Amino acid sequence: MRHYLSANDVLLKDFGPHVDGVSRQLKEVSVAQAEALGRAVKYLTASRASKEEIAREIATKEGIREGLVCVLRAIGPCWSFEIHRDRENKKLVLETRYRKCLFLYHYSIHPTFSFMNAPIQTWFPFQIQICLNGREWLSRQMDTEGVKYAALGNCFPWIEDWDKAPAHGPAAEHRLAEGAR
Repeated sequence: MRHYLSANDVLLKDFGPHVDGVSRQLKEVSVAQAEALGRAVKYLTASRASKEEIAREIATKEGIREGLVCVLRAIGPCWSFEIHRDRENKKLVLETRYRKCLFLYHYSIHPTFSFMNAPIQTWFPFQIQICLNGREWLSRQMDTEGVKYAALGNCFPWIEDWDKAPAHGPAAEHRLAEGAR
């Protein structure tokens, strides 16, 4: 963070306003993309609500089969940076702190990987994760191959034709067999 601030000529005393501006810009761009596509942008007051269930309901209701589904906004805990006064040494200090901030959860349906999401932390250091589910990918592959199956949560308790089910080598075949038990 010190290197970032130095490279951008941001003094510690200006950290707060700088971070506020960059955070606001990130939020605006993320929401603008969803709004331009006519997708839902929802603020969730309960951060423990199942964001995936909400996004799947939106996809079903709106008939979305590919692309951005929605952007869900929720407050959650994160590691970040804050400036504190060191009274003893009479200077400002940059410290990592556990705090709460707004997260933007971008839910999409990808043509290969199927249902996925990317939560973005809207306060420095703007951490982002790309969340894929291998079972989503596998179900998409079986749909493409015309293989019938039953899915229950994250498991495949039944696959009609094991020989047609996508498997890439012995390890994948073993994982498929383990998932069907």
